[in-house]
Amino acid sequence: MTATRRCKRSLPHRRILGSMGGSAQAVYTSRKPSAESANLPLRIKQMIKREACDKWFSDVVRQKSNYTCEHCKKTDSRMECAHIYGRRLKSVRWSLDNAVCLCHWCHRDFTENPLKFTDWLNQYFGGGHMDILREKKNAIMKATPEVKKDISKHYREELKKLESDPDYSPVSYN
Repeated sequence: MTATRRCKRSLPHRRILGSMGGSAQAVYTSRKPSAESANLPLRIKQMIKREACDKWFSDVVRQKSNYTCEHCKKTDSRMECAHIYGRRLKSVRWSLDNAVCLCHWCHRDFTENPLKFTDWLNQYFGGGHMDILREKKNAIMKATPEVKKDISKHYREELKKLESDPDYSPVSYN
C-alpha cells in the first residue's frame, strides 16, 4: 500500500509506505522534483531501534575517550559512538572493540568513505585487532529482552566507574 498525503501547508508531501505490524513509515518528498532528481530512486532511510542498552553503551564509548574525537582530536563538537561493524550484528553491537568515539563530521566522512575508515582503523588499532573483531562478528548472539536488560545494567555500572575514576578502563560486555 502506497498513498500520498498532504501535511501542513509548510511541509512537503508525505508518502506513506506499506505498514508492517500496524505502523506505517512516512518518507518526506519534495513538492516539485527537480529535473536532476526526477530519474533518481526515492531513498528510504531505515532506522534500527535504539534501546536503553544502546544508550548506555554509547555513553561509555564517549566517556572512555573523554568526549574527544579519536580521529581529529576535537573536543568542542558533537561526539557520536561510531560502530565499526553495523549495529544489526548483535555479536559485536555492544562490544567496546567495535566502537570508537568520533565527532559528527569525522563520523559522516568515514560513513561516506568506508575505505578511508578501514585504512584509519588498521592504522589506529592495528591489523591484529581488526582480525579478531572480524572473527568475533561472525558469532551468533540472540538479543532477548533479558540479555538487553543485563547489557544495560553492565554499561550503566561501567559508566559510573568511569565517571568516578577517569583512569578506569571499562570492561566490554562481550
